[in-house]
Amino acid sequence: MSNPTTAAAKTVIITGGSMGLGFQAARHIATTYPQWNIIIANRSTTAGQEAVQAIRKQAPSASIEAQPLDLGSLASVRTFAASITSRKLPPIQALICNAALQVVSDTRTVDGFETTFGVNHLGHFLLTQLLLPHLVAPARIINVSSGTHFSSTDVGQADKGGMPDPAYTTAQAAAFPPPVSGGDLQFIGRQRYATSKLANMWHTYELIRRLEQDTRLPRPITVNAFDPGLMPGTGLARDYAPPVRWVWENVLPRIPALTRLMLGAAPTSVPVSGANLARLAVDPAWEGITGKYIQGDQAIPSASASYDEHIARELWESSKELVKLKTPEVALA
Repeated sequence: MSNPTTAAAKTVIITGGSMGLGFQAARHIATTYPQWNIIIANRSTTAGQEAVQAIRKQAPSASIEAQPLDLGSLASVRTFAASITSRKLPPIQALICNAALQVVSDTRTVDGFETTFGVNHLGHFLLTQLLLPHLVAPARIINVSSGTHFSSTDVGQADKGGMPDPAYTTAQAAAFPPPVSGGDLQFIGRQRYATSKLANMWHTYELIRRLEQDTRLPRPITVNAFDPGLMPGTGLARDYAPPVRWVWENVLPRIPALTRLMLGAAPTSVPVSGANLARLAVDPAWEGITGKYIQGDQAIPSASASYDEHIARELWESSKELVKLKTPEVALA
């Protein structure tokens, strides 16, 4: 942990900031925007502290700390939010919901939710709700989504990096799917990841609509979704079989032509994507811009399904019930 320096005038919270995209975003903010106090919210305390130390080697005067947050535990999310909001920190003006899992095993969170949906959507949904009343305008929320949220009818199967189309019916079904075993696990696991990234889009757009209708929260709060691109080597494949994981971590990042051949797309530079994500959250150039799906540094249309307001409302209301939001906690109806 560190004490915020006197130069830090505002706070940014980054989930999953100890490696990959989140780490690069934190590093870019620390080295480029000294007015920001950075909180890396990470499941592993050791990994979080190591990330802080690594960043301090490049930015010795950075105001940065690591705090424990397990998005697969509703109790951990509540503990983290209560701890952050009770402290005398520079005003919280940016929340980057970056952490994500892609599991190809049939596992559940401590609360009984399917792990991918529980971490990638429900954990961030609760965290956002708990922090909303404490954001100080002008504030920004960034949900890290993915091009996997597109359907093949939007972009063509060849452009989906080999990922299945999302498959969503209700939040209840996504949270508590029937058990899966055997050869279907890898396909179903990847499909659940794509579905969770589509849920990130529905959450983004529904949050904007509800912010526009609610008069209790400070203005302005902007909300955008970010697509970092295909990034092998970031740890996303850590639940895959060892040979697949080794290729993802060690081969594909180094041989773009092979990545394009196998997945239909060239890999994206993690430092470049991290810098783009950091700028979207803290750079003045993005101030006041809301409701966008940003791929790299350009706003593009998201998947056609992501604009379905009926499903977005169902997801929102069901998510409130699933995370058991208590009346005093609810930031938005």
